[in-house]
Amino acid sequence: MTLLRRLRDAWFRHATAAHVTEHGGDCPHCRTRTTWTVRVLDGYVRCQACGHSPLERNGSVPT
Repeated sequence: MTLLRRLRDAWFRHATAAHVTEHGGDCPHCRTRTTWTVRVLDGYVRCQACGHSPLERNGSVPT
């Protein structure tokens, strides 16, 4: 049973790290066209220029 548990844990570690992609888009925080780091499985999105999530809006960004 421990072999199956180790295989499952190894698969989860690989699955989370393996699905990292890059997307080019306009960041509303730094207002430049940059690449974003995106992990689809857990919803992680960050602008590589300013470090904020381009999907979250703050008060200074017009809707």
